[in-house]
Amino acid sequence: MYSYYGDLGWYGNRTQVVARFFGGSEKTGMGWDGVDYNTAYGIDGADRRYNPAGEYTTIAADGSDSTAYYPNQTDNYAQQHAQLFINHRFTPRWSLSATAHYTHGAGYYEQYKRKKLSYWGLPYSYKAYGMYRKHLDNHFFGGVLSAKYVSEAIDMQFGGAANHYLGEHFGTLNYLEDTLVLPINYEYYRNDAHKTDANIYAKANWRIINRAQEKLSLYADLQYRYVRYERNGMNDEDMTEWPLKVDFHFFNPKAGLTYQNRGHLLSASFAIANREPSRNNYKENVVFDSATGTYTGLPHAERLYDYELGYTYSHSRFAVGANLYMMDYDNQLVLTGEYNDVGAYKTKNVKDSYRMGAEITAGVKITDWLRWDMNVVASRNKILNYHQYVDLYDDQDNWNWVGQDSVVGITTIAFSPSITAMSLFTFDVAGFTATVQTNVVGKQYLDNTEDEHAMLRAYSATNVNLQYQLPMQQWCKKDNAPDIRLLCQVNNIFNAKYANNGGAEASRFMDGSRCCWYYAQAGINVHTGFSVTF
Repeated sequence: MYSYYGDLGWYGNRTQVVARFFGGSEKTGMGWDGVDYNTAYGIDGADRRYNPAGEYTTIAADGSDSTAYYPNQTDNYAQQHAQLFINHRFTPRWSLSATAHYTHGAGYYEQYKRKKLSYWGLPYSYKAYGMYRKHLDNHFFGGVLSAKYVSEAIDMQFGGAANHYLGEHFGTLNYLEDTLVLPINYEYYRNDAHKTDANIYAKANWRIINRAQEKLSLYADLQYRYVRYERNGMNDEDMTEWPLKVDFHFFNPKAGLTYQNRGHLLSASFAIANREPSRNNYKENVVFDSATGTYTGLPHAERLYDYELGYTYSHSRFAVGANLYMMDYDNQLVLTGEYNDVGAYKTKNVKDSYRMGAEITAGVKITDWLRWDMNVVASRNKILNYHQYVDLYDDQDNWNWVGQDSVVGITTIAFSPSITAMSLFTFDVAGFTATVQTNVVGKQYLDNTEDEHAMLRAYSATNVNLQYQLPMQQWCKKDNAPDIRLLCQVNNIFNAKYANNGGAEASRFMDGSRCCWYYAQAGINVHTGFSVTF
């Protein structure tokens, strides 16, 4: 990997202009295939570092077989950014900001896998090993404009943005372990996608009461947003041709009230937010009938109604707080637990769902050099009237289809733990700083069927960060001596064996077991370094 960054700026009394350029390139190994349950949790001495990406079987002349790994199972991507920022202050109260940007990205990932030949658009259903690449070449450009007014009683901001994305996607089959004769770098699909995203907004913060100890503020934010998707070419999910053009019009309002008096802070807010489906939502769910020009499986936009009520009390030695929230969804796009060929999780709409809970925060300054902070979130994350058909198979050895079952009722949303917590101790004395942070995450289901056979176990992990500022000014007896800081990060210090993510096939076996995969996280690991500032 490499990266670069640089900017060039001009700063006047009222105007600043900055041109910024940054980017980089990466070539990384793949790790999105996951491992089975025993491997992820190190059961019976399983190797938690095992990665099945690029694994295949070779047959020797004597008929024996052995396991080998494709050496270039990699993801390759480069991205370059150019940005121009202009800020101008007309008066002490009025200012204007404008930004123009352009991003170019291109790359591919390469895999060696055994697939049905129909996966590559070939009219055959048998399987063979192939080395293939999926490429993308994208352009993203646009502008942002905003004006701001600031006074003692009110702040106001108006603005808008317009952005356009153009992405070209295509796949090449570079090698096929078969007798078929194909052109060199055979292109088996190509499509392009356009997305136009524009919005205008106005927001204000009105300080109704603004005394030394007492403050009362009302704020509001109104946004109109327009989104257009256009797509042409072949869908690499099912190798069918289909065009797409869809528009969205969103109104996103938000309003809130805060009251502060002698360390007490009370807040309440309400917001409506809308989110359009992603490109993957369309290509994984939509079926186009070219004869009639109609679509089935079109995803819907997601709408959220968010209600929040919070209270905090701050003292010179301690602070406590609580925030209650209710997130009511219409057509929420929830994770299904399945993922596509590049490791991206699939989602689908559920008509009625909600997330509600409470977050408790606290902090105390135990001594001048020791502080403790914590938070706990307890939540309930449910889908109402959920219905999903599930294919049944006899066992994992034969995969003979038996029939279908269905899941109906109220279920827990996938990847939504009901409990999360954090504890942070901070030590700071004589140039030495240390933090001990422990994160706790409750159990999570890998899909929306609330099946105990497809679940991530609850886990906790503790990280320790150590820093020491060398007394260079004292040693060198110079005020302009460089600052040198020694760094050491020890992650998962208790060597917990856990997985923080995974997935599941939308099918079951007759004994109730599931075909699942997990992403094992590293045991204890150490990063050290130093920084020098002149």
